[in-house]
Amino acid sequence: CLSHITLPADIDQALKKVMPRYPMFNSSHYPKLAQELLRICDHPSLRIWFSNEVKIFNEREIILPNGMPIRPDRVVVHADGWDVIDFKTGARSKKHLDQIKQYRDELEKISGQPTKGYLVYTDEMEIVPLL
Repeated sequence: CLSHITLPADIDQALKKVMPRYPMFNSSHYPKLAQELLRICDHPSLRIWFSNEVKIFNEREIILPNGMPIRPDRVVVHADGWDVIDFKTGARSKKHLDQIKQYRDELEKISGQPTKGYLVYTDEMEIVPLL
């Protein structure tokens, strides 16, 4: 659902678009899902990634020089460079770290801009910057 959200104001439309695809969710789930999405979008450390102050690209396929595609959850372009963010649920995984590192490294090569990578584990609201 986050792929349909650029700004917090998009939460309602995103839920209306996505919920019909998941029959296990009905209108009684809407308030809790909206609250959870707002918790993510309005988190003090994440808020900038859901604002008009930056350029946001959600789930855009990027074709690498070798022809292979990658699709980061969110790429944010700001005055100091680029941030690439992947949202995850569940436990931390080395696979997640490897994936965001690849995204960061490839985007930095392509853009020529300093690029930072972040994993956001939404269950616990744990933000893991790539070092």
